[in-house]
Amino acid sequence: MQVHVIRPTDGWILQRMAESFTIPGSTLGTQPDPAATVNFYVNYYLYAGPTATLDVGFFTHRPVDEDPGLRARFDEVAAQVDACVAMCDHTAAHLDPHRTLVLHCAPDPLLRKRPSSSASWAADSPGSGRSGLRRSRPSPGVAVRFTGGMMPSEANPDFYRSIDSLVVLGSNEGGPMPVLEAIAMGKPVIAPDVGFAWDYPVLRYDGTRHGLKALIRNVYHLFRCLGDCVQRLQVFFRQMLALDRR
Repeated sequence: MQVHVIRPTDGWILQRMAESFTIPGSTLGTQPDPAATVNFYVNYYLYAGPTATLDVGFFTHRPVDEDPGLRARFDEVAAQVDACVAMCDHTAAHLDPHRTLVLHCAPDPLLRKRPSSSASWAADSPGSGRSGLRRSRPSPGVAVRFTGGMMPSEANPDFYRSIDSLVVLGSNEGGPMPVLEAIAMGKPVIAPDVGFAWDYPVLRYDGTRHGLKALIRNVYHLFRCLGDCVQRLQVFFRQMLALDRR
């Protein structure tokens, strides 16, 4: 399978995204390659007609408030390409589900603070959820530290600098104050509807072990490398090629 990625050259985010989608052995350019097995257009508007065994369009969003012509272009290309890669579920709702992959793209490697795939979380406000978080084992590479509400105030600054996120586990509190402390230190907070937690910009979960585990896994995706996206693209392209041969 020879994959060729077609990208814009305006230096904007789509160009960087296209460059991150390079599957091992693939090529990158501004025009389709007729000799390629797969031509992958990032974004869909670069598509101008059949060029390869498999033509795939990358779809960010379907224009709504913009020029109706842009909306028509989205629909036209979606109907013509052999397969689609959608950036989110909202976009995928406008595409053929039988030939569409929803790919939540990882951030640029330059914007990730760790070269490894590890992430450190602090769980405060023990409450009833503490044992549940211990049992759930959110994801490989996620280290959870339990404060037990016993962190000396003078140690707080260094403690918050050492973590990636704060998880609130309490089910009945007035605060908890660590929500404000973590936000003040620039750390994201994951919290159920307890105390004043949801009055602030936090990542919400429903207070259950299952809900917390699912949210942590989603957020952990941000600490993972782009290789996961590339691998999913490879699998999807091969699946679509197999369908095409039938």
